[in-house]
Amino acid sequence: VKNKFKQNKFSVTSTNAIDTDALSDLIAVESKNERELIFKIKNGNTTKDILKSFIEKDIDITSFNEILPGLNEIFIEQVQKQS
Repeated sequence: VKNKFKQNKFSVTSTNAIDTDALSDLIAVESKNERELIFKIKNGNTTKDILKSFIEKDIDITSFNEILPGLNEIFIEQVQKQS
């Protein structure tokens, strides 16, 4: 069920600072601190494009994870759509 409602939302952690300005064509930032970034991939881009860009910008990635919505979030979203 979670995979059906995924939103192309990801979390990245790095050992160095992440410059999101250079990635603005590829991602929409949802939250960020110096070493962690939560974002959505913009249409037409893939995780491969994102990772390639991180590597080109010399960002040392320690984790890259997809964030799946919780069942409660899915339920609330579906109920709101029907209202």
